[in-house]
Amino acid sequence: MFLSMAGLLVLALLGTMVETARFTLCENQGERGLFCATESLLAEYSRPLEKQYGLFGLESGGEAYETSIARYLSYGLEPGGQHITSFLAQQNQGINIEKKEYMGDHKAGILQEQIEGKMLRKAVKEGLKNFLSKAQQVTETETKAVQIEDQVEQEKKEASNSQELVKLMRLIDGIYIRNGKVCCEKYFMKMFAAGAVKSQKFGVHEKSVWEKMKKKIRSFSGYEKKRSELKKDIEQVIQRLEEAVIIRDRLQQSGVFNESESTFCQIMSSLVVLDSNLKVLKDVKELLMKEGTDWDDIKDCWKGYQTETPEFDYTGVQEQGGGENPITGISQAWKKGILNLVWEKELSKKEISTPDNYNGLYKEDQEDEKYEDRVTDFLDEEKVDLKSGLVSAGNYALGSYALDQYIQQYFAGFMSEKTKWKRCLDYQWEYILCGKKSDVENLNGVLNRILLIRMVNNFLVICKDSRMAGEARAAALAVVGFTGMQPLVTFTKTMILLAWSMVESLVDISALLQQRHVPVVKTSKEILTTFPQIFQIRAKDICSRAKKRRKADKKSFKYETYIQIFWMMMKPETRRYRLMDLIDGDMGKNGHAGFSVGTMTGGLTVSGKFQIPASFFRMPSVSDMLKRQVTFHSYEKTVTVRYI
Repeated sequence: MFLSMAGLLVLALLGTMVETARFTLCENQGERGLFCATESLLAEYSRPLEKQYGLFGLESGGEAYETSIARYLSYGLEPGGQHITSFLAQQNQGINIEKKEYMGDHKAGILQEQIEGKMLRKAVKEGLKNFLSKAQQVTETETKAVQIEDQVEQEKKEASNSQELVKLMRLIDGIYIRNGKVCCEKYFMKMFAAGAVKSQKFGVHEKSVWEKMKKKIRSFSGYEKKRSELKKDIEQVIQRLEEAVIIRDRLQQSGVFNESESTFCQIMSSLVVLDSNLKVLKDVKELLMKEGTDWDDIKDCWKGYQTETPEFDYTGVQEQGGGENPITGISQAWKKGILNLVWEKELSKKEISTPDNYNGLYKEDQEDEKYEDRVTDFLDEEKVDLKSGLVSAGNYALGSYALDQYIQQYFAGFMSEKTKWKRCLDYQWEYILCGKKSDVENLNGVLNRILLIRMVNNFLVICKDSRMAGEARAAALAVVGFTGMQPLVTFTKTMILLAWSMVESLVDISALLQQRHVPVVKTSKEILTTFPQIFQIRAKDICSRAKKRRKADKKSFKYETYIQIFWMMMKPETRRYRLMDLIDGDMGKNGHAGFSVGTMTGGLTVSGKFQIPASFFRMPSVSDMLKRQVTFHSYEKTVTVRYI
């Protein structure tokens, strides 16, 4: 009896140990089976996406994911219940998808993982080292740009008085210079003559200026029978005098104004006439608005109107003044757009309907920097902003480099050759950088960025060359020398040097587009644009000079290198989202209508509930010892599976 009891105890103990081990083994088998079943589902990836782009994504639609996983799982698990003798038998009690990770989730991090896994298998580390070495040459430009901007800002501040003086000349005497010629406005303060029209009565002693001015002067007595016309002319002059008063007050309040400059002091002291003349004009206007006003009353009121002061010094307007400012011609040519200045061949006309689609869906804010406007501001408003947002290449990680190498390998740019694979846009590298609707807009954005970089490097070379700097100073004297204001001459010289640098930079860009070698940093001998050629702003001339550059080689700093440097400055997720835009567009063009990489699953977190039928725990001796009937053991497992 004792031996029987002891045997039962040993049997119960051994049964419990074996059953516990079996449950553990079954749980491991269930977890592995769930993992393999989920991997089997992910193996149903989109074949066209993998074939063209080397990426893996599970399309939505068709059989439910849970059903597919359960089906795959059934192949690896023995059914329980009836086959109770199977040592590892267990039942699937339910599959649940806990989480779907789409390609654009985590700032398109799922997509990045696949790209890194693909590209880092290749020899990209050495390529990154070479690229960073090249990028360093350009990223230093940002510091130089700031220095140039500071220089221009200081010169502009010093020249501001002179510029205000030129504005006053135009408002009071009507005199300005355009295209190398002295011109006179239709309306200005001194346009009314109360008596004889003589230069002495109008404070003008330069013959060429007086010849232009006197043609626009009108005799006050001639208005007697043209009162409505007089009223209209007075209203126009009042506007100009009010503007002149604002300029005068600004000069008086400005800390820039130098009281020791005799020219300014004399003019400023005489500008009190603006107030008295403005009062006369308003009084006369009021009389004209009253019916039946006697002309003699108007003449009496007019007696206080003065035209002899202020006197501006126009000495040298012929010898050192009236020259053509090259910026004027460049500004006119710039209105055609940079592409019409650097490229003569046909451009792509492709557009997409929803640019930056995924950036919008994932609500990523984009900086819409309008580099073209910076150039326009320089030409039209003398605002100099040459910073292109370049940053140190030190933070450019291997993962970002792998992404950019992937873009260059699987997508097309302006320089790329045509392939059988249809593209929604031809200039896709440019789209990834700019995110605009059309190929032309994106290419235009890239070229304007390159222009700013090239302007900085070219300016530093041109301004240090004594011959070129001398030519620019001579041109500045020809434009504003008649004012006698040295700060204005210096500022105008710098602006002309920048304009020269801009034209040379257009030649550089044309050469880059022609796949020619353009030195990052030049010597003065490598500047292709002469001063007279600044006035020749035509694509024919610019492209012709660009052809003087030799063909680019492996060591050359090419157009695509600039593109990659600009990519380096972007948020990685912005590049990835725009890459997804292009994949959708390209797939649609190649017979896969409605394709959306953003709805594709790149990873799954799946949970499964399982039930293991008890074997040894069902034995009477074990049940009696446990004091309960154990029929099944239930457990739950969760797995996360991604393509990489």
